[in-house]
Amino acid sequence: MERMRRLPALLLTLGLLLSACGGQGSWQEQYDLGVRYLSEGNYEEAILAFTAAIEIDPSRAEAYVGRGDAYVASGETEEHLAAALADYEAALERDETLLDAWLGVADIYIRQGDYDRALEVLREGLEKTGGDQSIEDKITEMEHGSITDSAGNVRRMNSYDGDGTLVWYHLYTYDSQGRQASVTSYDAQGTQTGHVDHTYNEAGDQVVSHYYRTATGEVGRLEYEYDSSGRVSKEFHYSLSGELDSYSIREYDSDDHLVREEEYDTEGEMTGYETRSYNAQGQLIRLDSYEKMDTGGTFELFYYQTWEYDSDGRRIAYRQFNPDGTLDWEEIPQYDDSGELLGEDKYDGAGKLISSTVSE
Repeated sequence: MERMRRLPALLLTLGLLLSACGGQGSWQEQYDLGVRYLSEGNYEEAILAFTAAIEIDPSRAEAYVGRGDAYVASGETEEHLAAALADYEAALERDETLLDAWLGVADIYIRQGDYDRALEVLREGLEKTGGDQSIEDKITEMEHGSITDSAGNVRRMNSYDGDGTLVWYHLYTYDSQGRQASVTSYDAQGTQTGHVDHTYNEAGDQVVSHYYRTATGEVGRLEYEYDSSGRVSKEFHYSLSGELDSYSIREYDSDDHLVREEEYDTEGEMTGYETRSYNAQGQLIRLDSYEKMDTGGTFELFYYQTWEYDSDGRRIAYRQFNPDGTLDWEEIPQYDDSGELLGEDKYDGAGKLISSTVSE
């Protein structure tokens, strides 16, 4: 049975090797096949196709880049990153002006957390490519803003005060499936202030996540329980010192929208609750938060929040108001020309910038 399961893979490998014997003219066929497999998410087949192209013509740099991309996409493991790095470097040995190879090498170092080496590579690549704008933009991002990998995953998030001074930053890691695996918080001097490992159950649901304090960036632990429909039914909130602080119970409507969340202390007494409402597109537009008063045990509005979106569905404002309707603070996302989120500026009720995660 095991031999039968391996047969299709062996036949595919044999077919690729046989096609490699067809001469130089089949390099393009194998390369195009690799590109197609890569775009379809068939990474093992893409690696085989690019390998066949390399065997046909080892001097063509593009196939090394393609195989490197396939290694990265097939799962972030030490072995895959090492193989991808070797391929990107092999591509540069054959064509030192190849943009995607420079970006690929830098991306590996970013994923490995070696940001200084990534910057060195990008600066060298900028010179070799004659000042390519994509490399210049990546250098600017790394020097002044939050750092992302080629898949768009945030690897480092910086927070600045109103004067543009770094206040704190987070470093993120990801597992072989591309899921966030951990977050570590640091102050501006690089001293670690917190760490949380993210975990997932067998169904792939996240059971441990994190929250952070906006002012300091310190991270704390969140744990989740799920109902039979796969929705979060309970959330457990831990203090920064690691002790259970509170927990909440969630309710959903028929469209699976979270509409009510009740918060309890460690003794099981309800201390507050939140209600949520949504627009026709299912986007959250308002949250009302109520807290239990010391006198009479009644619940009164503590604050409310609103969200606004543009015609493309992108969030353009997130605001918090006091019970009397006066603005407490607001967060305004900033996007580049392609619609990618650059970060957010946070203002107080008087309109003064108090923090930013947008690169300068």
